[in-house]
Amino acid sequence: MTKENLTAKQECFVREYLVDRNAAQAAIRAGYSVKNAEKTGRALLRKSRVMALIDRAMDKRAAQAGPDQDSVISKLLKVAELSIDAGQYSPANRALELLGKHIGMFREKVDATVTANIEHSAGPEVIALIRKIAGGGRV
Repeated sequence: MTKENLTAKQECFVREYLVDRNAAQAAIRAGYSVKNAEKTGRALLRKSRVMALIDRAMDKRAAQAGPDQDSVISKLLKVAELSIDAGQYSPANRALELLGKHIGMFREKVDATVTANIEHSAGPEVIALIRKIAGGGRV
């Protein structure tokens, strides 16, 4: 048994649930009755100990999945800055375009709730890069 005091079948259910997030099929693959698989799967998902193990496993997966939003933004900022410093404006423009889209700078329709001053919604790194390109003027 694990720290959550789950039975071997419950642990197996958790592993199987993580495969396709289908509680009924996970219950069947874990060895529960096919006839009652849907009911059993729902019941297992209501158990806090089962859900705690599922949540931990999903958090671990998410951490291992690769880049998160912050790392992507950081890399785009680096690409833009290095490209500008090297005089290569095409990759810099693309990186800044992606950053601008992320923070909602470019909109097809005008949103009355969006402030006209971009400094309220952009991070300091983005503002500094835009000022660098604009020659130090106000954004």
